[in-house]
Amino acid sequence: YVYFRAIGANGLAGDVSNKEEVNIGQTYNITNKIENGSFENGTIEDVFSDINNDNVKELLATDSDIKHSGNYSLKFENIDEIYHLLNYADRITLEEKHVYYAREFVYIPNQLVSPGDFDIYPYNGVSSGKPEYGNVYLGSLKIKEWNKLSFHFQARDSYSYWFRLFYNEKGKSVIYFDDIMFIDLTEVFGSGNEPSKEYLDKYLNYFDDESTIIYQ
Repeated sequence: YVYFRAIGANGLAGDVSNKEEVNIGQTYNITNKIENGSFENGTIEDVFSDINNDNVKELLATDSDIKHSGNYSLKFENIDEIYHLLNYADRITLEEKHVYYAREFVYIPNQLVSPGDFDIYPYNGVSSGKPEYGNVYLGSLKIKEWNKLSFHFQARDSYSYWFRLFYNEKGKSVIYFDDIMFIDLTEVFGSGNEPSKEYLDKYLNYFDDESTIIYQ
């Protein structure tokens, strides 16, 4: 580990700036707030599209052919020219000043026509004026392989948000999702001790519901 210490006039060292090192060896109980994020129960009731029109053709189902882990992934097929939103059905309530981490794996067989976003957004029919978080642009996805998408942020207020997996502006496309996570880091590690996005991207493996981890 490489870290820095501030040395005062009295010759005493200050605090270690790398908080990852401070947590090494400690055990934490951690919760994935997304239920069925790997779709291993073979159902899709936790996910919905904004389109509920019988005239609109769409397909949203589990898939066993292309998956990142386990037996299933979520397949979303848009075969018309109308934009779609794909969200988790239950909104997530953020706590002000808490730090959060979100992640999903995405697979596309062909380049998207109108790439969308992976984010948390405060929309309920009309704009709320609340901040959005994430906005991970899907335009740079590599085709025919699983892409890891993640974002890390501190909530600026307490509010209920939609967890958006994908926003397709327009166009025919097929996209697969798997191993989706959303974690309240402050709840788990305490304020000021939250791991960085880079650390979590590298070390945190997918889990359903609750797990116990030892800081590496």
